[in-house]
Amino acid sequence: MKAAIRTGLQLRARVSALVRDRRGAAATEFAFIVPIMLGVFLAAVELSRAVTVFRRVQEIASTTADLVARSEKNISTSDVSDIMQVAGFLLGEFSTTPLTVAVRNVTSAVTDAADTKESWKCTNPTTSGGSASCTCPNTTYTLPAAGLVEVNDSVVVTEVSYSYQPLFADLIIGSSFLGDGGLFRMRGLAYFKPRGQAAKLNFPDGATC
Repeated sequence: MKAAIRTGLQLRARVSALVRDRRGAAATEFAFIVPIMLGVFLAAVELSRAVTVFRRVQEIASTTADLVARSEKNISTSDVSDIMQVAGFLLGEFSTTPLTVAVRNVTSAVTDAADTKESWKCTNPTTSGGSASCTCPNTTYTLPAAGLVEVNDSVVVTEVSYSYQPLFADLIIGSSFLGDGGLFRMRGLAYFKPRGQAAKLNFPDGATC
């Protein structure tokens, strides 16, 4: 009986000592905090990169439209190709492979400002230093809001699309959860009125539109 009482007291003393023992508490707390701190850091890096790319996509749209709108009377397909090379410089360290740029000249009818057509359209080259792909669709193009053009008027429209691939989201969450292959589609849109007369597009063979 006495032995059982003595054993119970010893066990109680050891449990009390263990409860009071704070050794290793810092290491345990650190083990809990580190994953949270790491997650916050990775999220901050990911958000910073995404915001940077988004701002550059907007800058590409406005810069391309502005440079094209500066041309008066005529602009060659080679000039458009050179202007589109600016996108690579604006993106900086980010890849241009997922980048798509389309610039078009939209004109309104002589009697109806709502009757608008794209007289010509160029898309960015698929390779660095390549030539832009240009066509003369002369098809209806609906502007998003009234007031962008008057009758017998024109506006330069630039649309930019970038498929952003996150650094860490795919590894942590998984592309199947994110959808669209783990890509985020960023878009930029800009409208610039020509400085003077709307520029006609000149092709190397002498054709214009």
